[in-house]
Amino acid sequence: MALARTGNPQQVPARVNGVIADGTDTPTIYVNATTLQRYWPQAWEPDGLTILVHPNEGVDDQHAKTVLDDLLSDVETGSISSWNRSDNADDYEQVIGFLQLGVTVTAILLLSVSAIGMINIGLAGIEQCSHELLIRRALGATRASIAIQVIGSSVLLGLIIAFAAVLISAVLVWAIPWMMPADSPLEPPAYPYTAAMIAACASIVTSLVGSLAPAIKAIRLQPALALR
Repeated sequence: MALARTGNPQQVPARVNGVIADGTDTPTIYVNATTLQRYWPQAWEPDGLTILVHPNEGVDDQHAKTVLDDLLSDVETGSISSWNRSDNADDYEQVIGFLQLGVTVTAILLLSVSAIGMINIGLAGIEQCSHELLIRRALGATRASIAIQVIGSSVLLGLIIAFAAVLISAVLVWAIPWMMPADSPLEPPAYPYTAAMIAACASIVTSLVGSLAPAIKAIRLQPALALR
């Protein structure tokens, strides 16, 4: 094959050692590096370098610059003469914090509405199954067992919904790497186990709060009413 720089008519012959198609948009071509170094020495003497850095949490610009400067010194290629940051993520920290606060408040309101809805549904359910509960009380069931029955059914439903939601979120997070470009510099996100635990606990607490009023109404039923 023949290589040439843009705007330069000079061509450099190079022997192709292999071509690898690893799933990217363009294949990777391997050529003889000795030929390039002999006929195109300026390719080994770049006057600039562009490095994409995606630092972890807690790593600032100065830390990243120091690490890159040390790497360049180790290979004896000089040091960083200029440093430009192409993103402005720090400028949006206040906006991101405000959005997080808004999402948190919205989640609390939604959970409150869900608890109120569960209370209404639970009270209506107690009205429908009051005869069965009264028969249980007449046969010797304690108030604690009646309360456990009402609260347990609600908490069990909350656990099932939380498990289904966590399973769906895990599948979605697992599918993100398949939707990212092959040459993306970003690492696939890890599954937020802490957020999943908080969501599951919030579901259980909401179910528990929403079942308290129906449980109180159930234990206040008088067994004598079963004779009517």
